[in-house]
Amino acid sequence: MLRSFGAKLRYLRHKQRLTQIELSRTVGLTGHAAVSSLEAGRNFPSIQLVLRLADLFDVTTDYLVRDSIPLDPPQAYTGARLSQEQFCPHDFGEKLRKLRMEHHVLQVELAQQLGLRRQGYISNLETNRIAPSLQLVVRIADTFKVSTDYLLRDAVPIEAIEKSV
Repeated sequence: MLRSFGAKLRYLRHKQRLTQIELSRTVGLTGHAAVSSLEAGRNFPSIQLVLRLADLFDVTTDYLVRDSIPLDPPQAYTGARLSQEQFCPHDFGEKLRKLRMEHHVLQVELAQQLGLRRQGYISNLETNRIAPSLQLVVRIADTFKVSTDYLLRDAVPIEAIEKSV
């Protein structure tokens, strides 16, 4: 997971004819070295950065974070664009709780399925007291067979479950 992120970022940046400096300024990174490290796979993006990049390049978050999705052609995202405050997913916890309840899964069961040590971690995710890692977001999406866009994009309504790829 995330092994192909750097190649996809480089591909999308070249396709848009952006330099590393231009991209770093556009998405709020500290400089071209940050983009270079992401493209080389030395660093991994935050959820907020994945959302900014997906929005900038009009691609799905699944395209960016799933190694199983090929580099070309990029998966276009056709949903609503995000506002600044939506780059931090506020609805993640509510969406997770909705999915868990619809599948009749207890917090302790979900924690076990995801390889987490404590049920309290799920509780903290559902109440947005903690943020998940990108790897955990993908595992949750796989568990409930939904897209990472559904989980991460607040512009996607909680009721509108998007099936994963």
